[in-house]
Amino acid sequence: MSSPFPLPSEPNANMCSYREKSAREGGGCMWKYELFDDDGGRWRWQLRGDGGQVAMISGESFGSRAGARRALVQVRAYAGQAKLPSADGVEDVLGEVLERIAKRDEEERTRRATIAALN
Repeated sequence: MSSPFPLPSEPNANMCSYREKSAREGGGCMWKYELFDDDGGRWRWQLRGDGGQVAMISGESFGSRAGARRALVQVRAYAGQAKLPSADGVEDVLGEVLERIAKRDEEERTRRATIAALN
């Protein structure tokens, strides 16, 4: 299956690495983020596992190395907040419903407190 966007024609071509050690005890696992310019002359980021395999790659290309790096920083900052799918592949609908109920209840408490303060 071919890639929907141009990738470097040779491994590690024009790559700039940002290494991170694992937080695991011993720090033995070494994953690294890389910025590279693709065959189309645009910049992308990717995450490589300690075996050299590409685990993630940006779906968007950027006009500058700095733009790709900014996007990578955002991915690193927000990825931990992303929801995981349930084990059977079905979204956790019950969890979402409970979150909505809790939010609605909080909004109702705030509304009632505001009305009470005005009276």
